[in-house]
Amino acid sequence: LGTMGAVIVQASGHADRKQMFDIGITGPLAGLVLTIPFMILGLHDSQIKSLEEFGGGMSFGNPPLLQWLAEWHFGRPLLPTEDVVLTPFLHAGWVGILVTALNLMPIGQLDGGHILYGLIGRKAHRVAVILLWTAVFWMFFTGNWSYSAIVFLLLVTGARHPPTRDDSVPLGGFRVLLGWLTLAFVVIGFTPNPISIDDRLPPQVQLTAKPETVFVWRFSEKPEHAPDRSAK
Repeated sequence: LGTMGAVIVQASGHADRKQMFDIGITGPLAGLVLTIPFMILGLHDSQIKSLEEFGGGMSFGNPPLLQWLAEWHFGRPLLPTEDVVLTPFLHAGWVGILVTALNLMPIGQLDGGHILYGLIGRKAHRVAVILLWTAVFWMFFTGNWSYSAIVFLLLVTGARHPPTRDDSVPLGGFRVLLGWLTLAFVVIGFTPNPISIDDRLPPQVQLTAKPETVFVWRFSEKPEHAPDRSAK
């Protein structure tokens, strides 16, 4: 996971605009070079199963990129009553997607913040503030606190990106295009509800729960000699 980028805190004036942009974009791109092949390799060892075959387990949210790769690999869309069982490589790829998408959020000193500052300069602060407070209101409105710790840390550390040594250094057309495309990865790599725990629910209940969650790692199968509690 160390290749997927890091939160690189830069003090004001230590790098110019182009250098800051390069610092921010290198880590996520290097991580994706490994993450996407890991996902494809993991899909080759995975399989589709019906929800009726499972008791309970840990459900992982479904980012669009992983959904598209699964449909491409299996040659058909997944049904709402089906899961893709996560293999170790696929699980590593899923984590890589999530961490990279979070790191590319254009806020503060995240890599996405470095990239956006390189693209639009000090206007990036306004975008970061809007995104951050939108996340806060979204959590209160939906009751989904999956990212509450991250949002809290960003509120504490601040959404503002410090100015570079020279904000007037041009990026060039290629860097501008690459920067916007990299930030767009957030749209296909982010999942609002990353992890949820399903207790041992009967199949008819599981079929109605969280239709957006199709990638499931069942960490506990039903024991062969489990006591029959239905008689109680």
